Amino acid sequence: MLKFLLMRRSVAGEIAGRPLGNRETVTRHQTATDIIQQMRRAEKNSRGQSLRLAQQYKGKPQKDIARGVYNFLRHEMQYRKEPTSKQTAKEIRRYVADGFGDCKHYATYAVGVLNACRVPAWFVLVSQRKRSKNPTHAYACCMIGEQVYVIDPCRPQFNSECLYEYKYNLPPKR
Repeated sequence: MLKFLLMRRSVAGEIAGRPLGNRETVTRHQTATDIIQQMRRAEKNSRGQSLRLAQQYKGKPQKDIARGVYNFLRHEMQYRKEPTSKQTAKEIRRYVADGFGDCKHYATYAVGVLNACRVPAWFVLVSQRKRSKNPTHAYACCMIGEQVYVIDPCRPQFNSECLYEYKYNLPPKR
């Protein structure tokens, strides 16, 4: 079971395919709206990659799939915070090839692969500042049965949510 729950980055890279060599810098003033649009675009452009990765989870219970996605991101992908002035969005194959990214990249991977596995998933942005609604963190949530599960590899445990002041649930545009 552990082997399933912890896919290796090298395997994910082979499945996702070679990156096209480009990273998309979030444009304009790098507002929350710009970042959301770029995350959604990266997820949409990664759908073929997500479908190939979803084959690794075929036949598994949905909760195991969600936990497997969390474990892969938490243990195989390195977190690297991007400077505020240089936020990027990455397709899944670029993210896996790089081996690192920030919370936006974790969320893009999770939403893409979970939806490809037919586990309804969406982006969540939160502000952790008392006087600002501007998001400071992103992660994914999914619905399994009647329960919402949090996929936030920045947290040390599966289904663990950070403290926040404001929260925005953003379903991916299909």
